[in-house]
Amino acid sequence: NEDDNGVKTISCLFSKTAPMGSSIGIKVAIFVVGDLAFFGMILGKEGMSGKWCHLCKMLASEMGDLNKEGVPWEGMEELCRVAADHEKAVEEWKNSTKRSKSKNPPAPKLGVKEKPWWDF
Repeated sequence: NEDDNGVKTISCLFSKTAPMGSSIGIKVAIFVVGDLAFFGMILGKEGMSGKWCHLCKMLASEMGDLNKEGVPWEGMEELCRVAADHEKAVEEWKNSTKRSKSKNPPAPKLGVKEKPWWDF
């Protein structure tokens, strides 16, 4: 469920005698376990784990420079925006009459190919 402020909740019924609409708020820590390739997949960056940092917008080839600081993602909203832009560009490429001139679809921006699996 989502309230007017965008707060998502899970409703659980503990007994048949609990009044309808009663609730209790709890904080839940969500952990996702997997290797870097899996982490890339759930972020919408499948196949990019060796090319882009998952935490910032830095190319893997730049990560060896210890003096360089990457620009972190501004949150899931930014990642979703980049994914939507890429998906739109791919759709336009698919529908383009000039497709025969460009055999390859647009390259992913910052390694993002599709929207993340989850928005947390």
